[in-house]
Amino acid sequence: MLYRATGTKVEAIRWYEKQGLLPTPSGTSGNYRTYGEAELG
Repeated sequence: MLYRATGTKVEAIRWYEKQGLLPTPSGTSGNYRTYGEAELG
């Protein structure tokens, strides 16, 4: 999970998505967002 790997609050990650700073991630069957290694770097 991106927030655990980066120490960023979930609300901040969602804001970054809305601003176009992070790509819209794919979702899982449990409706979790999934990110790749590129978003961590």
